[in-house]
Amino acid sequence: VFHQNWPSPFKLCSSMGATMCTIPRPILTTDLQLYWKAFRVNREVEDIVISWFAAGAPLALTKDSFPEFLQAANTAGSTGTDAVAVSLFEMFDTDGNGKVDALEILGAAVVLAQGNVDAKMATLFRIFDFAGTQSFNFDEMDIFLRCVCRGLAKVCNVIALSDGELMESCKQMFDANNLPYEQLIKTDQMRRWLGSDVEAASFVATFHGTISLPAAEESLAQSEALQAEVFSDLSNGSEVVPVKELSTSTAFREAFGNPSLEKLRRLIGTMANGKLTVSLRRYVMAARAWNAFLFLDEDDTERIPGKELPDLLHLRDHEAPDSGALHLHKGMNLIQNGEIRLGEWVAVSCAKTA
Repeated sequence: VFHQNWPSPFKLCSSMGATMCTIPRPILTTDLQLYWKAFRVNREVEDIVISWFAAGAPLALTKDSFPEFLQAANTAGSTGTDAVAVSLFEMFDTDGNGKVDALEILGAAVVLAQGNVDAKMATLFRIFDFAGTQSFNFDEMDIFLRCVCRGLAKVCNVIALSDGELMESCKQMFDANNLPYEQLIKTDQMRRWLGSDVEAASFVATFHGTISLPAAEESLAQSEALQAEVFSDLSNGSEVVPVKELSTSTAFREAFGNPSLEKLRRLIGTMANGKLTVSLRRYVMAARAWNAFLFLDEDDTERIPGKELPDLLHLRDHEAPDSGALHLHKGMNLIQNGEIRLGEWVAVSCAKTA
């Protein structure tokens, strides 16, 4: 059973622009979460936005109007039953008043959808640019951030930023552009801030890069199957493989993603741990650790932010880590200078088999 149930608090300590973002990429596990992940920003989300504007851009949706809101994306069939649509509605109706904020839903739908960041930002600007001036006053910017963040918190089941934290982020955005709070900030100035401020960019990347657990498990299973086949072929039925067999095997290298020869040498060295053979247990643990890391290391830098430790453990062990597992791994000095490196991660994982 998989749950998005990380130890709290997974929120910023002060504000998005001033404090290092500590939220790991949410792993979406439930059908309701994955419903939003299946949207494409330039297709289903765009259809919803167009229909919403045509209906007069209502800020509040009821249980009666919500299904029509979704129908614009031709998703009525994909919800399956009215009960599912009701559950989707209740995901946002957290206070139980029978109404949901359309801006929260649209904000979350845009950010979680498939598509690039530029397309998502363009859609968000269009939704929240109430005056059509391609600029925002301070209050409009506050509404923008609050609605998007609250919508994401409700879908991804993470702790929402407080109003005070979001207000501070608005101030920092204006300050970064040398703008008095009484003036307007243009969309291109917002883009620059979101791209240049390290913490803000990290926050955006966190939710833009949410992980679909079924998709992740399928990818990891495919890799593990190839790697298991290689071990079986090279071991001739035993539970060890000679290091020299791994070093010269093209199939082994391909099963691990065709890394550089140096990267491959380090991997085999970690697996062997000074011996002339690699045991099945160390091979399996190294493979799982390797696969989980590469899944998150999309830019192939051999390093990922330390905040991704819960996701690494989840993908490696095929279950969400508890607080004890997180504490144990943090105590191994795995995170250095805010980062986790591939080599250290695989070595620590292999040590579990010692």
